[in-house]
Parts: sequence; C-alpha cells; structure tokens
Amino acid sequence: MNSLPLSNTRKQREWKTIKQIARANGLPRNILLSLRTCIEKQQKELIRTKDSHKKWIILTYFGTGTRSISNPFRQENLQIAYRTTGSIHNLLRGQTQHNYSEYENSGIYSLKCATCQLEYVGQTERRLQLRYNEHASYIRTNNPPSVFLNTYSQGHECGPIQEFVSLRHPATKEKAWTL
Repeated sequence: MNSLPLSNTRKQREWKTIKQIARANGLPRNILLSLRTCIEKQQKELIRTKDSHKKWIILTYFGTGTRSISNPFRQENLQIAYRTTGSIHNLLRGQTQHNYSEYENSGIYSLKCATCQLEYVGQTERRLQLRYNEHASYIRTNNPPSVFLNTYSQGHECGPIQEFVSLRHPATKEKAWTL
C-alpha cells in the first residue's frame, strides 16, 4: 500500500481491506496500527532525508563584502562555506623571488659609449634587450634610424648589453613616460 503510487482514496480502500483480512485472521488491532505508524514514520524520514540533502558552495572570504555576495546563494537554499586565502601551505611556502634582469623591463634607458663617453637617452615600451638588439643591428648595417649610430660611425664598436646600456627609470603600466 505505501510502496505503490496510489491516490488517497485508493490508499484508504486498501487499508480497509488489510484491516478486514487481519480481523478475519484474528490479528489484534493494536499490532496492525503500530505496524502502520512504523511504516509511515519510515516514509516521512525517507522524504525528510531527501529534502535535507543540500548543496554547498565555497567562497573565499575577503571581508564583509563576501557576506553580501553570499546572500543570493542563501535565497536559493544553497549552504555556504567560507575559506581563507592564507592557508598553512601558502604561509610556509613564503614569497617566491623572481630573478628578472633589468633588461627584461621597459622604460627610459641610456646607451653610453665606453670610448668617447657620449650618451644617448631613449624610451621604449618594449623589453630593453629587444631595443638594444635593434640599435646593434642598425649600427652593423649602417642604418640611419638609430641616433646612436653617429657614435659608432667614428669607428667605435658595439659590445655586450651590460657594458653599454643602463635602465634609468623602469616603466609602469599605469603611467606612460613623456619626454
């Protein structure tokens, strides 16, 4: 009776039939009623456990703003768990040191001839290493776009970047340099 999908009227009719069979076989009425209440409790527990299975969402806690973000999730009957960004792993690991060369940056740079001490100041938004390679290429091919070519037209040679180039002011993304 309880395992079949019956309407309420059909359930009542089925229960009357079960009571008549039990009375005809001499079964006491209180045993039959306790059996029915036990079955109904089990079904209610089964329905309650199905409803109590809730979905969870995990949010990284950044302060009171996180709680206001979580309110719409609560309205959708989602449970919320908060976590922090500062886990033991992150705290023990420490800060990683990046060994970037100054030639990987952009900004205002100077090219200085070691022989005649002439200095050229320029600006680039690209890596300094790339810009130096362009200057060296212009000097080797006698190409006029390099202002620094005048220094080397007197017979001076272009050497390694560490001897000739220095980064005066590294560029930042927020602020563009104007000369």
